Amino acid sequence: MIAFKLDAALDVGSSTVKGALLDAAGLIHAHAHRPIRGDLRACVSSVLRDLQRAADGAHVELVALTGSSAGGVASRLGIAETNEILAASLGAQCLAPGAGAVLEVGGEHSKFIRLTPPDADGKRSPRDFTLNSACSAGTGGFLEQEAHRLRLSIEELSERARTAETKIRIAGRCAVFAKTDIVHKHQNGLPLDDIAYALCLAMAQSVAGELVGHRPYDRPIVFVGGVASNAGMGRALRQALELEAGELLVPAAHRFADALGAILARRARGRGEG
Repeated sequence: MIAFKLDAALDVGSSTVKGALLDAAGLIHAHAHRPIRGDLRACVSSVLRDLQRAADGAHVELVALTGSSAGGVASRLGIAETNEILAASLGAQCLAPGAGAVLEVGGEHSKFIRLTPPDADGKRSPRDFTLNSACSAGTGGFLEQEAHRLRLSIEELSERARTAETKIRIAGRCAVFAKTDIVHKHQNGLPLDDIAYALCLAMAQSVAGELVGHRPYDRPIVFVGGVASNAGMGRALRQALELEAGELLVPAAHRFADALGAILARRARGRGEG
């Protein structure tokens, strides 16, 4: 039996619950995620069970919660919420040291965080942030809906978009117009690969215009959240933001950045750093 303790955190989003385990040295021990599918309580319990199994006998202590839907869970479990912006910035820097900015795109919410210059210890803090509007055009939910409309899984759309060569453009600033545009192009028999990448590019341009804008920011940008799994989106963001090689980083554990950051924030508070 392993006799050490692991800190756990949950990132309770609009469509998915993510959880992570961090050891005393700041190394990721395990992570888990599940779609909510209408039953948040059951989903939270399932992710916690997954983490406990992954702990392999270690003691797991749930120390932090974050996410757009964490409020009800926090009150039920008696754990204070960690601010999402702080969690995302800390988690992204944990996964990609040297980050200059953070872009997170989830199922229904997206955010862009500019970070301050590094302090004497090399740490950066959130300088300011921008959140997406009520329109879904810059979120993962929009991609999933349109993939379904094209009769593709989100994984198939990602793979098609990753290698497509296209000059097709879709009106991505508005989800309603984008849907109409996609249907029209599909009915006209344009290749699915081209439509898939045009869809990613339209979303990337929406993110670039609404979230990033013309404000200066340090590079690299660390791309986190569930949509970062989509290779086509990474490619589209590099094009939309005119980024050079190495200026958009997608960490392997990108989906769990906020959960990791919530643990780090909790540990910093325990040391009196915030």
